[in-house]
Amino acid sequence: MKKLLAELKERRPIYQAVQPSAPVLPDTATVEWPSDVDYISECINNEGIHFKDAGNLGICQCVGDCFRNECHNAIGEVYCTPANCKLDGNCSNFPREAQSLRLFQTRHAGLGVYTTQRLEAGDIVGEYCGVLHGYEGQRKGQPSVKKKENSGYTMLLNHRASDGKFVYIEPAKQGSYMRFLNHSCSPNAEFAEMQYRTHVRVVVVMLEPADAGAEVTVSYGKSVWFPCYCDKCFRRQLRQQKRE
Repeated sequence: MKKLLAELKERRPIYQAVQPSAPVLPDTATVEWPSDVDYISECINNEGIHFKDAGNLGICQCVGDCFRNECHNAIGEVYCTPANCKLDGNCSNFPREAQSLRLFQTRHAGLGVYTTQRLEAGDIVGEYCGVLHGYEGQRKGQPSVKKKENSGYTMLLNHRASDGKFVYIEPAKQGSYMRFLNHSCSPNAEFAEMQYRTHVRVVVVMLEPADAGAEVTVSYGKSVWFPCYCDKCFRRQLRQQKRE
């Protein structure tokens, strides 16, 4: 990542937001947003969940862009805003959704997300949005409760609410493009949980550049609850089936 960011700094010393233009590539069939999912650009917090204030960590002094290996906000897992960034949040560490993202029908894994413009390593390309829910967890002396864990679309946060509850994001019926990111054993992006003051957000950060037409993928972790259908694993499964 450091080498990629150093190369990016030479090529793009000043941040440039990804533009929504660019035609759909011939071999990528764009599909419409599903009617059973409401698009949202930030999490819905009907329960009034609060997180402990991380405090005032000062303003980053970045010039041109907030590169993840240099910006003290990014290094500290803090996302940039106009209040804590010398560039007023006009940088790659601000949680905005890339305007080049589109949905398409993958060959093996249902809907996926691809980009119509090049994405660069270190850029935040979207926020994992849904409905925030508090979760008590299992308490001593109480009847056991079903353990909440990452499954389906549900994502359990590492940060707990200020009242001690676990918090998870449920994007089953409301979500952003990040809801449709497919798992890959060789992902080009990753989930990152970041905080600014009392606000906690899960964003998607590019691990490497992705050219126009490339699918954006993440790893769901080692304990995935489904067979992996990335191209590498799918080919391996086919070879195993032929041997059987």
